[in-house]
Amino acid sequence: MRNVRTVRRGVLEKPTLAIKKGVWFPPYQRYHFADIVSSTSKMHRLTKMDLNTSCNEYVDDVVINNLQKWVDIFNSFEPGDSEKEIEGKIYTKYEIYMKIISNCPMGLEQTMRVTTSYLQLKTIYLQRRHHKLKEDWGAFCDWCLTLPHFKEFCLK
Repeated sequence: MRNVRTVRRGVLEKPTLAIKKGVWFPPYQRYHFADIVSSTSKMHRLTKMDLNTSCNEYVDDVVINNLQKWVDIFNSFEPGDSEKEIEGKIYTKYEIYMKIISNCPMGLEQTMRVTTSYLQLKTIYLQRRHHKLKEDWGAFCDWCLTLPHFKEFCLK
């Protein structure tokens, strides 16, 4: 007969959950158990996003406006154009694109859908419940507490 601890661990590993919250990608991706099912691609979507609504409230307007300037220049290229003169300097389309990617603020909010397990959510919860990024990890930990049987399986 299996002991209770083994059975409990098995139950925690089986269920998978889908979560959708994207402002904390880099720290979340340090956990190697999650399968990212889908996500918004900064590289493919940045030149098409509404930056004013895609950036969180902590990104300064001057940063958004500067990035929007480069996005507008990038989007103004006609088919066949390979370079533009901006403020006395010649830029290739690639260089402008690299300016966009390189100047993208950390506060650009994206989404991703992942599958994980209660066992891994328990690990994240215990490691992040007092994290200084309260809006992100605090909301995530509060969400964990609303999951069916989370307290019973993970906190006892």
